[in-house]
Amino acid sequence: MEFPLPKEAGMDDVLTKPIGRDALLAGVDRWLTSSRGSQAGSSSLASPDVANTLHDKTIPLDYRVAIEEFGNIGLVQEILAQFIDTVERQIEDMRAALARLDMETLRRDAHAIKGGAGTLEAKPLAQVAGRMEDLCKTHHVDAIASALEHVVAEFVRLRAYAASGFQEPLVREACPP
Repeated sequence: MEFPLPKEAGMDDVLTKPIGRDALLAGVDRWLTSSRGSQAGSSSLASPDVANTLHDKTIPLDYRVAIEEFGNIGLVQEILAQFIDTVERQIEDMRAALARLDMETLRRDAHAIKGGAGTLEAKPLAQVAGRMEDLCKTHHVDAIASALEHVVAEFVRLRAYAASGFQEPLVREACPP
């Protein structure tokens, strides 16, 4: 993916959030390869099937990939527990912000949830939080309120999934775009 502004500023490469292990290793591999001045014969640090990795969009969290990213089960469980606690507080704050029509707080919290969920491989929650973040820029209160309920629903599904030992306990309902 090309990013013209960073390149114009003199940067050689860009990594975008959330930064996964494979993307980071591929970047490091590119930087090491270019610093050696040779593309030939270098060994790749990134897994060869990075581009072919498919995330199961029907589960609230891709536990297998999260373990690969963070290195061990215990760390994933610890980070997920902290994330759940944080998002519970953020949802309370977001409901209060919606009541006072504080779009910046709503946008900021939706952005934080999107980033945290994406990093944890909770792609469905990241997606609905991203949609909410975009809607906050429009100031359409009814659409934002609906998006918040989708964030809450996806968060509840993630929390139940984690509590169940990563067994799919709920049927996913489609959220409108």
